[in-house]
Amino acid sequence: DMDDITILIDSREQKPFLFKNSIESKLDFGDYMATDEYFSKTSVDRKSLGDFKGTMGKGIGRFRKELDRAKKFGYYLFMVVEANIDQIKEDDARTQNRGNLSFIFHNLRGLLIDYSDNFQVVFCDSREHARLTTQEILYKGEDLHGCDLQYFINEEGS
Repeated sequence: DMDDITILIDSREQKPFLFKNSIESKLDFGDYMATDEYFSKTSVDRKSLGDFKGTMGKGIGRFRKELDRAKKFGYYLFMVVEANIDQIKEDDARTQNRGNLSFIFHNLRGLLIDYSDNFQVVFCDSREHARLTTQEILYKGEDLHGCDLQYFINEEGS
């Protein structure tokens, strides 16, 4: 039962997830963080499909600064995306504002290499899946820092 965890939600978060126990607060990086006995220097940055493409495109410099701040303070940052890779590709193919997915995924690979000790991305199938994944990440905290969480999500769905 993960409902006993209290989750801090960044006051600038545009579309916050709903949790049983949450407190709005200004966070220095990420959008969600656990508090009290679940605090573990683990932070989650939520991205909608559009946010992900924008961050990995024109917003890459700003996001690198966020990762630098997290690293400076010893935090591990998970980016939780409210879409999976196939959904991102499908969306890009049907929209007029097509992004350069090769460029976006090139930037993502660069981040995963440069911040391999304090960053990973988790692609989810829906907003609700992303909410539950965020809660689980914050509940388990440091136990997931060295784990390839995407691998386990993919295996669970197979």
